[in-house]
Amino acid sequence: MPRPKLGSPEWLPYFEEVVRTSKGLAEAAERLGYRTPGTVRYHMRRLEMKSPPVWSRRPQMREIMQRNIPQVIIPTSIGRCWVAGILQGEGCIQARFERRVNATYLNIDVSMADPEPIFRFSDYVGLAHPSKPVKNHNWKPNWHKNISGLRALKVLQEIRPIVFHAIWSPFGSFRKP
Repeated sequence: MPRPKLGSPEWLPYFEEVVRTSKGLAEAAERLGYRTPGTVRYHMRRLEMKSPPVWSRRPQMREIMQRNIPQVIIPTSIGRCWVAGILQGEGCIQARFERRVNATYLNIDVSMADPEPIFRFSDYVGLAHPSKPVKNHNWKPNWHKNISGLRALKVLQEIRPIVFHAIWSPFGSFRKP
């Protein structure tokens, strides 16, 4: 179907349908027959239309962001035990929902006043050492390391057998030390 003439009664529903069903701004411009995506943005602003949520998701970024994350983060069992121990003692596991992009993010945080364990933790999970401590009110400064996203999920999957084996008995209650 050719594009209805601008200002005709058929144009607005056609424009809204194309914008709603397009995967991105460039695709909408192409389907509408415009040379540049800026024309689509211009009409959307004038009509006070919001962009569809799918336009901000950028699915092509998934492969780009994951290319530097290895299949196995912590290759040795000693490293996995060490990471599991420091995470149980000084770590925090959080899942945070970001309403703006309708996604949940996984975060692992480890903080200590002594930098050496944080440096060792960074080495085991394959990340750079923190460059400086973080201020901690009037107390000693803390050294802090954060892992998020897919890398955090892989770290948790790798240490899960160690953590659950150490804490839970076969009957589902805590073991006595």
